[in-house]
Amino acid sequence: MPLLSQTFPYIVDSQFNLEQNTNRAANTVQEAINTPRLLFNNQVSSNAGLNSRFEDSHLDSQRDLSSSPSFEPGSSEDEDENSSSDATIDDENAILDLVNPYNPKFCIEYHPSAILDPRILTCEEYFQMMAMEMTVSFIDKPWHPFASENDFELAELILHTGMNRQERDSFFKVLKTQAGDHQSAYTINNESDLNDAWSQAEHLLVTFKKEKLSLEYKEEIQEYMLHFQPLWDWTLNLLSDPTLSLFFVWDAVKIFQLDEKTNTRMRIFDEPWTGDLLWKVQSSLPPGGKPLAYILYADKTCLSSFGTAKGYPIMVHIANLPDAIHNGKGWGGGTVVGWLPIVEEDPKHKGKPSWINFKRVVWHESFRKIMESVMEYSYTGYAFTLPHSGKTIVIYPFIFVLSADYEEHCMMMLIRGVRSACPCPVCLVPDKNLMDITEVYPLRTTENMQKCYHQAQEEGDDILKSSGLQNVKNVFWSMDRSDPYRAVSWDRLHTYHLGLFKHLLLRLLEHVERIYGPDKRKANVIIDEFIANFPRWQNLIHFTNQILFAAHSVLTKAKNPNAYLLLKVIRSYIELDMYTSMDVHTEKSIDEGRQLLGVFEANLKAYSQATDNMVWKNVTSWSIPKVHTQRHLFDDIIAKGATKNHNTKVNECMHGPLKEAYQTQTNFKNVADQIINTELL
Repeated sequence: MPLLSQTFPYIVDSQFNLEQNTNRAANTVQEAINTPRLLFNNQVSSNAGLNSRFEDSHLDSQRDLSSSPSFEPGSSEDEDENSSSDATIDDENAILDLVNPYNPKFCIEYHPSAILDPRILTCEEYFQMMAMEMTVSFIDKPWHPFASENDFELAELILHTGMNRQERDSFFKVLKTQAGDHQSAYTINNESDLNDAWSQAEHLLVTFKKEKLSLEYKEEIQEYMLHFQPLWDWTLNLLSDPTLSLFFVWDAVKIFQLDEKTNTRMRIFDEPWTGDLLWKVQSSLPPGGKPLAYILYADKTCLSSFGTAKGYPIMVHIANLPDAIHNGKGWGGGTVVGWLPIVEEDPKHKGKPSWINFKRVVWHESFRKIMESVMEYSYTGYAFTLPHSGKTIVIYPFIFVLSADYEEHCMMMLIRGVRSACPCPVCLVPDKNLMDITEVYPLRTTENMQKCYHQAQEEGDDILKSSGLQNVKNVFWSMDRSDPYRAVSWDRLHTYHLGLFKHLLLRLLEHVERIYGPDKRKANVIIDEFIANFPRWQNLIHFTNQILFAAHSVLTKAKNPNAYLLLKVIRSYIELDMYTSMDVHTEKSIDEGRQLLGVFEANLKAYSQATDNMVWKNVTSWSIPKVHTQRHLFDDIIAKGATKNHNTKVNECMHGPLKEAYQTQTNFKNVADQIINTELL
């Protein structure tokens, strides 16, 4: 299967030689015009975008990928020239024929405990299997318990528009007047009817519990209120739904693309069950046991415009569902299962190590309450009867992914953060070596971190400091097969788009100021004009895709070699971001991505050595966790599938409705109860 780098090798080739690549690209682009995407929906830009890339004559040689297989379209001598350009590609198989000179086959190997024979599928059969229809329904009246579909749509409209009590009363009066002789079309005629209907609907869902946490600090009892759904109750409610039951995948698989010409096969990674982690967990279960994989997300968010009101939602997904469902906004997608208390700063204790540890105790004890209903079953299993088949399976819940930004990962892993001796939540890399992206360091594990924690209780805090740990017991140690240091996952949103690129862009702008001084406005105008005139093509929506080329005429190698080195860093970053964006990976694409990590590391170290003695307004050092954690991104893809399975972007989008509920459905007092009621509806 040709990958993006194989089909268009000049895109990811850091040795971008204009003379060598232009002729090769010109022919390829013409063949690619009618091939809008590669296999598995990995995106390919149109020819306008590709041509714009050929203008890059500034970045010099980094590595040679000339040996990479290139796109070799099949012969078109026998095709009708008049009809080929007008042909309409109607099915997946026709697209595959254009991309490949042959149609590969696929092999699906099931976990041994599934007791299923491997399946060999043609392209057409494989994609028919993957394109599952999401329209199955076993419910005659999906609006139940509402009396009618009209009542359901009316209640939904009122909820989504955020009407307050006075607005709802006015709405019902207008509705009654306009309904005229059709009053029977609705049984919800006033506020009381609406509340009754919502109350009946709530009984079908898992209700939130409200529990007071009483924790001791300095011989004083501190009390905090926790709102949560017992995780197991929420899980059973989802598993018992016959409309979702068919879509749960209970066995890990390994998918390979077969190349009959070379008698080789290449492994494919996309959904969570195609990675190594689910396979490993299922191998550790008793015969016939099935893994139930949780994706957990946590992050504080500002509810008000000025940041005075904050919320701390906990969201959960089940990774056994296809990503189109578990990452979706509908039933089966992410759900708020907890609202953590926020420990306000106490002037008497602010900044004290003991107070910092206490805030972490509050977080982990709160999480224990949410998870304690599933902890027992992670060891014993739970016999569950599938609603669509009547078959009984024994499921073992475990934590598959902990999705969060770096700050939240520090809270989850109980490490001391960016200034600690070992700031990485995954491995024990020293803080001075965070730019060593390709270097291998010992991994954190539940076993070695527990040993360190227990040893510190007897020998003192210095042992914890050497590994960057806090003196707090981690709640995730209590969950079987749920090593938190394997579950913590690289996040593309915060590490790249809101992290590294932000730092690179600020440094780029500083170079412009240094080069042009009082004339920096002229340079900014040139860059703005380049971006305004930049060719438009499908899926070019990120500023990161344009800035490199827009800066070429301003930051040249002759004018400022240091700025030129930075452009090389940005280029390798963009190439890496392209690989991390893929919805499907293969062993080949992962190997190419690892090579690009080496290029990025070399470029960044060269730039850092050239500029570290200079004074900068922003980013005084590149030895930061967001640089190092890239070391683990391709390991995560192998273990858990594509980055779409652990990207925080899906959950960050869920903050919007919570903020809207705060603005439209609360009186700005005791907001947690009111927002949770809205979330249930």
